[in-house]
Amino acid sequence: LVWPRAPEQPRVRHLMTIRGFKEHGASLKTLLFGKSEDRLITPVSVATGGDGRIAVADTGAKRVHLYIPKEEKYIGIFRDDSVGDFSPVGVAFDDELNLYVSDSIGEKISVFDKVGKYIFSIDRTHEGPLKRPTGLAYDRDRKVLYAVDTVSHRVYAFTAKGESFATFGVRGTGNGQFNFPTHIFRAPAGRIFVTDAMNFRVQVFDASGRFLTVFGRHGDGSGDFSMPKGVASDSEGVVYVVDTLFD
Repeated sequence: LVWPRAPEQPRVRHLMTIRGFKEHGASLKTLLFGKSEDRLITPVSVATGGDGRIAVADTGAKRVHLYIPKEEKYIGIFRDDSVGDFSPVGVAFDDELNLYVSDSIGEKISVFDKVGKYIFSIDRTHEGPLKRPTGLAYDRDRKVLYAVDTVSHRVYAFTAKGESFATFGVRGTGNGQFNFPTHIFRAPAGRIFVTDAMNFRVQVFDASGRFLTVFGRHGDGSGDFSMPKGVASDSEGVVYVVDTLFD
């Protein structure tokens, strides 16, 4: 039992499955099959913009699928201005619908405008180069982009212009320390949730990176984790964690 009182009807119900996007269609409910290049292969993260647009990072397709429901428009973002493989892992929108994409192989964060045009890249922090950027989250109140660097075991904070100004975390098992963190979520109340994957837990911080609390441990019991990845919370404060090994 997760919620304070058992609901008469399940609070989480399956609505639909999206396997790809089409340029034209009645609604998202009908978008089950698109052209082959529009199909999802290995989706690893998803973000929504202020106008309802959806971005899906697809490492298998080496692209980001960008769908704008209001315009019934699909845009495939498959590279920036660099040469080499594009390995999108994390996606996040800002207030102006610019899209931030973490490229784990390219060791950078690429930024695209609302029509999918490349703007610039972030490849360095105030402490040195990015090593393996993964999870992204945008704080609309503070206009800050948070980025997880899995190999560095840190979370970096950037301005909208890509300037790094703060960081928190070091490798370890204590509070505020990480062991290959992967995903990050900025909750409406301002708290920041980070999946500390190889410590098998989720840590919670305030907007300035100060440690607040932690939950989870390695195991196969209720509330235990085996490989936590995606994390999010709803408007009532319920936290949802994806565990890839537990399916």
